[in-house]
Amino acid sequence: MKMRQAITQVAIMVALLAAMLTGMPMSAGAQGWVPGNPSYYNGVAVQGQCVVFAGNYAAQVLGEPIPSIGQFHPYNGHSGDSQASDSDGAHWIWDDLRLQPAHTQRIANDGTSYPQSQDIVVWSSSVGLGYGHIAIVCNDPTSATTVQVVDSNWKSDEKGLLHALSGLNNVLGWFRHSSQGAPPNPTCAFTNPAQDGVQVTSPITVSGTDGDPGSTVAGVKLFLDGAGTPFATVSNPGPTWSASFNPAGYAAGTHTVTLTVTDQAGATFSCSRAIMITGNPAGSIASPSSDGAVVSGLTTISGTDGDSRSAVASVKLFLDGASSAFATINSPGPAWSVPFNPTYCLPGSHVITLAVTDAAGTTFQAAQTIAIRHIVCDLDGGGTYDMLAQNSATGEIAYWLTNGYQIVTAGTIATQSTDWKVVGSPDLNGDCHPDILVQNAATGEIAYWIVQNYQIVADGTIAMESTDWQVVGTPDLNGDGKPDILVQSKTTGEVAYWILQNCQIVANGTIAFEPTSWHIVGTPDLNGDGHSDILVQNVGTGEIAYWILTGTTITGDGTIATEPLQWQVVGAPDIDGDGRPDILVRNTQSGDIAYWLLTGTTITGDGTILAGEPLQWQIAGMH
Repeated sequence: MKMRQAITQVAIMVALLAAMLTGMPMSAGAQGWVPGNPSYYNGVAVQGQCVVFAGNYAAQVLGEPIPSIGQFHPYNGHSGDSQASDSDGAHWIWDDLRLQPAHTQRIANDGTSYPQSQDIVVWSSSVGLGYGHIAIVCNDPTSATTVQVVDSNWKSDEKGLLHALSGLNNVLGWFRHSSQGAPPNPTCAFTNPAQDGVQVTSPITVSGTDGDPGSTVAGVKLFLDGAGTPFATVSNPGPTWSASFNPAGYAAGTHTVTLTVTDQAGATFSCSRAIMITGNPAGSIASPSSDGAVVSGLTTISGTDGDSRSAVASVKLFLDGASSAFATINSPGPAWSVPFNPTYCLPGSHVITLAVTDAAGTTFQAAQTIAIRHIVCDLDGGGTYDMLAQNSATGEIAYWLTNGYQIVTAGTIATQSTDWKVVGSPDLNGDCHPDILVQNAATGEIAYWIVQNYQIVADGTIAMESTDWQVVGTPDLNGDGKPDILVQSKTTGEVAYWILQNCQIVANGTIAFEPTSWHIVGTPDLNGDGHSDILVQNVGTGEIAYWILTGTTITGDGTIATEPLQWQVVGAPDIDGDGRPDILVRNTQSGDIAYWLLTGTTITGDGTILAGEPLQWQIAGMH
């Protein structure tokens, strides 16, 4: 009977202790811990702050104030031992029942360590027979001899007392919360960005966790670069949280995001993460400013990346989906501009695509549709071709302005030595007005004259070549929108090219070897692919033929007509303004200047521009 009663009392004690340590609801009969009158330990009043702390701790961590268990004194039934004299309540709890709440660590007293502040200690009033005690360490021990506990023992007249557990001789062990604190401290941690140096170009979600579900977080705040005001605040976030961060308005470069986590007691824990703010190039075309803009001559295409924080590595512009860019700018900065010459484009709708590549290699694209109205980069900007004529007797170089079918104005540009022969009128400086290419028949020197307002304003030398090489055209052979030079050997018939950059030869090659009877007489775009082809005439037979070029390779040919030998082709301008080349011819007997209208490579009309022009006036160029 006595044994059964003792076991019943122990069962009640264990249930109460489990409720106390795990935070399970107490039974209706369990009373909250109400400290009694001040007690004394070595003459010092100890009921007070330490006792109140113990009660608060129990309420926060265990979920219930320390219960008043009463005067339970188990003294029989120690497992495996028939002698009642060597058992007490502490051994029942610690040895036989092996109680360990899920959120605690069970630490046995092995004589090598000692409890820490806020540990729950299981101890006995004596080594042998004695009362079992459950107590909370309320000081900050520095050794096994300095541990002090506030008691919630099983004897009601001792609860709330301060005890010194000198040497821990009667202590069986202690329970410690898994975070080794009460309440556990929040852990300051980022989950996004997950590491330092993450590149941020657009709004992101910054997130984190306190890392300890037992902690109670009151608030989370996020600061940038030590600012006094947080850019985000989350109140009562729970164990995980997130907030939005928008990098707009912040300078490019490395920035520090600082996270502060505050617990219910007001303690703050901080950590930080370094981020790299950059901008995405916007890839916008500023000019032309809208789709459908009419481009009728040399124009400037400009744009901006729209975000001064971005690092733009290059800007490229493509026309109508071409694989090769017609303009490239490396390291352009936030704004850029390039010239665009529509001379080699057919009239109609065209798409300019902008590709902006940032320093990381990411490309952003934008497109603009433009309407190209056909225009010749002519002398007066009137939109129709003009001609240069040279007097072989006096060296005078004149201009003839046309309306397409008639010469309407004429004037003199310069008078030079008759050794200098005009061999072309390309736009060498990109102003959409023709300049003059000349070759010295005596020395072979090839030079240029820059023309503005019908006056020569600059000049220079391109090359010194054998007089055997004759300049026969100035097409754009590499697709950069700028003229190159086509030459032909008078002795071998070889047709070669020189690629120009800034009026300097940077590359050369051979296109074909042809009989010397075939003379190159023009370089129009005959198949409408936006690239120059070659028009040739046989001076022995009068046959007029064409060579279709892909780059600098002949990929097709054919015959346009065979005419009497006195009719010599002198150019291939657009006579009727349809955006396609026609043919201009000169009669070497009468001096007449006439035209043949072409549809593709078929003559569909003809007429006379000027009749009976003196033969010393030779047509030397047109643009």
